[in-house]
Amino acid sequence: MDALVQLIRNALCCVKDLNLFSDGILYKAAGLPLPSPMDETTWLEMCIGITQFYAFVTISISGYQLLYNKGWKPISEMSKKTGIVSSKAVSNQVAYGLVQERLSKEWKEHGRNMFVGLNVFSIGVAFFWLTANSFHVTQTPWIGGIQGLIHALTVMEIALLPLLWLMITDSIDLLGQASVMEYLAQILSNCARVKRSTIPPEILTEKVVTLLEDGGGEPFWGGKSKCNEDDDDHDGQIKSLLSKLESWTSVKSASLPSRWEEAAERLKAQASITRYESYREQIYFVLNFVAFYGYFLGILTYYTNEESADEEPYSVRALKLGMTHADADWSGNFAGDLMWTIEPMIILASPTLLSFLKPRPKKVKKD
Repeated sequence: MDALVQLIRNALCCVKDLNLFSDGILYKAAGLPLPSPMDETTWLEMCIGITQFYAFVTISISGYQLLYNKGWKPISEMSKKTGIVSSKAVSNQVAYGLVQERLSKEWKEHGRNMFVGLNVFSIGVAFFWLTANSFHVTQTPWIGGIQGLIHALTVMEIALLPLLWLMITDSIDLLGQASVMEYLAQILSNCARVKRSTIPPEILTEKVVTLLEDGGGEPFWGGKSKCNEDDDDHDGQIKSLLSKLESWTSVKSASLPSRWEEAAERLKAQASITRYESYREQIYFVLNFVAFYGYFLGILTYYTNEESADEEPYSVRALKLGMTHADADWSGNFAGDLMWTIEPMIILASPTLLSFLKPRPKKVKKD
C-alpha cells in the first residue's frame, strides 16, 4: 500500500512539473472552503497533498516503531538479561560461542534500528511541511512560510544521507551472504556425496547456523514477545540450539546426507535471490542518490543568490552543474520526483521477479 501511494504521489508531482494535461480539471481550483491563499489549491495539488499527508503519518509511525519497538525497547531488555546467557551455555563451547555471536548481532541490529528509525521519523515529519506547501499554507507565516519548508527539506536531506550509506553497505553484505550460501552449499553437497553423516563443526559460525535453520533463526530477545519471557524460556531456546548442534555434528543418521543435499539445493536458490536483492539495493541507491542531489539543488538555490557566471563562486556553479538557478531548481525537483516514481515501480514488481528466481518443485517420476 505504501509503495502504491508513493507511486501515485510522485507520478502526480511529475505531472505538475511537466505541466501535463494543463487544459483539464487538474489545474482548476478545487473550491476548498479555506481562507486565502489556501482556497487557490487546485485538484492536482489537493491530490498530491493528500498522498503527502499519508506519507507524513505512515513514515512517522514506521520511524517510531523502528526507534522504540525494534530498537530501544529490545536493547533495554537485553541489557537486563545479558548475564543469564553467560551461565547457561558454558557446558558446550561451540554453542556458547554461537550464543554470544547471535547476541552481539542482535545488539547491532537493534542499535541500527534505533538509528534508522530516527532518520525515518525525521523524514516522515518533514512531509508535514510538504503537505502544507501543496495546500499553499507555506505562503502564510503560520508554520514558518517558505523558510520553514526549506528547513524541513534540509532535515529530510540530512536524514536521507546516512540511509544512502546503509543502502551501499547492505548491498555489499548481501553479496557476501550470497557467497557464503554458495560456499556452504558446496560443503553440504560434498558431505552428501561422500555420505558423511555430520558436518565439520569448525564451519558452524553464527551465520552458517542461521542459514541452516532455514528461517533465519529465532532471536533470543527482541522478538514479538521475547522481552517479557522468563529465564526458563531463554534456557529452552539455548537447549534447542544445543540439540540442533548435536544433530549436525554428533548424531549418526543415515537420513542426514539427504538432508544436506536438500539444504544445498535450497541454499543455491537462496543465493540467487540474495544476489538479486543486492543488485536491487544498488538500484535503490542510485535512484535515491539522484533524488537526494536533485532536492539538494532546490535548497542550494534558495540559500545562494543568482549571480552572473563571472561573479558566481565556482563551487556553487559546479554544484548546479552549470545551470541557472531556475533551471537547477526545476531540474533537481523533477529528477527527485521521477526517481521516487521509479522506485515504487521496482518495489511493486519485485515479488513477481522473485517468484521467477525461486526453485520450482521437481516432478517425481512415477514407475
